Amino acid sequence: IIGFDIETAGDKNKFVLASFIGDGVDKIFDNTDDIKEFIKSKKVRDSLFIATNLEFDFFGCFQDEPKSFKICERNGRIYYFRYIRSPNKYITFYDTLNFFPASVKKLGEIIGVPKMPHPKCFKRFPKNEFEKVQLEEYCRNDAYISYKFFKDHVYNWITKRGVRLKSTIASVSMDDFKKNYLKESFKIEPLKNHKLVFKGYYGGRTEAIQRGTFNDVNVYDFNSLYPSVMLENEYPDPRRYSYHKKIRERIIDDYEGVSYIEGILPYSYIPSLPFRDPTGRLLFPYHNIKGYYTHIEIRHAIKMGLEIHKLGEGLIYHRTIPLFKDYIADKYKQRLEQKDKNSPMELMTKLSMNSLYGRFGFRYYDGSSMKHISDITYKDIKNKTTKRFGDYLQITTTDGQPTSFSIPIWSAYTTAYARLKLLNSLSNKRIQPHIVYFDTDSIFLKDNKKLPSSKELGALKHEYSVPSAIIVRPKFYCTEKPKIKGLNSIKDKDSFIDLLKKPKIYQERFVKHRTAFKSADYHKWGKLTVNQIIQIKKVMNLEDKKRKWENKFNWEKQEISNPLSI
Repeated sequence: IIGFDIETAGDKNKFVLASFIGDGVDKIFDNTDDIKEFIKSKKVRDSLFIATNLEFDFFGCFQDEPKSFKICERNGRIYYFRYIRSPNKYITFYDTLNFFPASVKKLGEIIGVPKMPHPKCFKRFPKNEFEKVQLEEYCRNDAYISYKFFKDHVYNWITKRGVRLKSTIASVSMDDFKKNYLKESFKIEPLKNHKLVFKGYYGGRTEAIQRGTFNDVNVYDFNSLYPSVMLENEYPDPRRYSYHKKIRERIIDDYEGVSYIEGILPYSYIPSLPFRDPTGRLLFPYHNIKGYYTHIEIRHAIKMGLEIHKLGEGLIYHRTIPLFKDYIADKYKQRLEQKDKNSPMELMTKLSMNSLYGRFGFRYYDGSSMKHISDITYKDIKNKTTKRFGDYLQITTTDGQPTSFSIPIWSAYTTAYARLKLLNSLSNKRIQPHIVYFDTDSIFLKDNKKLPSSKELGALKHEYSVPSAIIVRPKFYCTEKPKIKGLNSIKDKDSFIDLLKKPKIYQERFVKHRTAFKSADYHKWGKLTVNQIIQIKKVMNLEDKKRKWENKFNWEKQEISNPLSI
């Protein structure tokens, strides 16, 4: 295992130097030709290279030689690179972000190796030997952090679990589950079943219930929300199912599954059923409801007053099984033991508990990848849609076949169970007037309102308190520090308030590989390169369209919303 990091200079992020450090290796290179010779040497032929934010480091070294490597990516997300040493022989590069989405600084805090301060020549070429040595030490430290984190936390966990190394935490967790916990074989359903289930598969629920500035805010999180519902509930057995062109309400009462309904959901302050509008936005409205839902959500909505006026197609499962009980119970016990011993294994155990369910809902039939034309085979493009961008081909699949782990009903039920568990807490009339915001597994309460706090799996735990918080809209707020989805340049409360007063910002953005591959000479910035820095003007939308608000947003005034009616 070898950690890998590079330093660059200027808006084009030109290569300056690179560090490779790990098992028996400690190298600094100031040119990419020497790096290529190093990677082809016998000394590292059986090595695995690790970086944090791999796309930046890899393209920083090799983008001028596209025929020398293969990209494994889907819908823009890079899983790994393979550098071709010789025909049928290659070196694989993995990204720590695919196992734990954290910066080098955060990884350093976890392993006890602090990230060094930026040297004077950061983002430029060194002017003298002293500056070069400083930059080398800085780069070496970053590479070491990636190496040490991956070896101690990821690889150590994988080895002790006896599972195969994969490119993501979800795929590693799947291998662990199948090898060590799955006691039976399960039937993979046909594509038509999966497409129906995916229509009833919704993600986490995030809403601003009130907005403005609030005093004495307490933030509560569920302890491992998804693992807790996986432990507490049974799941549909995909080996015994039946499709109904028109479902009956009695069947929804008696069996689990996913069905299409239309009906009237009466007003409630926090309605229960999800609805995806034509733009893809996930809403939770009341009144006229139509869509595909899991039966557990339909049954809950009926208890809340839902009147079903029309029933459509449905997929039902004839029995349920305690699918994840042993897995979660064992993992949670392991995690507590590892935590007591301050073991580096604890983080991976936690991550594996949280990531497994989503792997079953991988949308295999709908996605795209980018490949260099030299790497294209007939199998790659057979019955697929293609579009060429220079030397790269975008290949889009719309009829992919199920994988050996495609059981989306388990993913759909996990998120449905989690939304209902969150809703149960939100429905507490005693705290409803104090709820200002919630996000998948967290609840924000104003006016120092408190809830019982517990460290038990699935219980709400008091996370932190702040004297004041500003809530704008989902994924846009400031408590301890600003949180704005898609914008990380606002670091403190004063800057956050300045943005609210003037919601326009110029932001530096690193060009990703797809943007670079698709760019042309007539582009605003010309033909782009991967890692190039461009400055974009961003106008922040302060208005929230997931709830109904009577006034325009004003951060100095508090406002209470109502749910949307459709």
